[in-house]
Amino acid sequence: MDVSQPPQADSGDRALAIARAFVSGIPFAGGAAVEALQYVFGPPLERRRDQWMREVGESLVDLQARGLVNFDDLRNNEKFIDAVQRATQAAYRTHSEIKRTALRNAALNSALPGSPDEILLYIQLDRLERYTEWHLRILALLQAPDAVPQPPGFDANGLLGQFLELRIPALAGRADAYDRVWRDLYQEGLVDTQTPNLGLNGTGSVEKRTTAEGDEFLAFIKQP
Repeated sequence: MDVSQPPQADSGDRALAIARAFVSGIPFAGGAAVEALQYVFGPPLERRRDQWMREVGESLVDLQARGLVNFDDLRNNEKFIDAVQRATQAAYRTHSEIKRTALRNAALNSALPGSPDEILLYIQLDRLERYTEWHLRILALLQAPDAVPQPPGFDANGLLGQFLELRIPALAGRADAYDRVWRDLYQEGLVDTQTPNLGLNGTGSVEKRTTAEGDEFLAFIKQP
């Protein structure tokens, strides 16, 4: 069984077929609208599907080679199958490589010994489906803020928000957005600080801000 080869049809194709049928039923839309839909959405969906299935398949082959999983066991592992199904649907809905990687890792980790039970697995997958790339990047940064040297312009007496903007340039000038992301993480118990509008300690070192639950979530989406 070569699980690294993507299938020729999957849910992405079925979704596109349903959309085409819907457009076909619109009066005066005609075949041109259907072909336009296929032209715009067909190739991207197919690329996402093929890339996703290839990456998951290759990762499973690697895990089996390392003795961490057995394909015959996985076929009867309902928790793993549920996780892959949910992760696959979410992966088709995002172009973010960071989120797709997190989804793949979550699906693979669900197959390993010591993986979360079904209730906690559902909670973690629900979070991952809802979170944006910024949620994942900010949470990872807050777990190990001193993992790399601080960038030029770092102010040890500044605010956490300013630190975020230096380490994740895409956040520069977007306090309205990352405040919302931070609030999500805090309300779900993943970080221990209510707001990024908090001063640093002035020592040049930024304190870890993730909670035990935040660390568990990051472990869940880490490459096995």
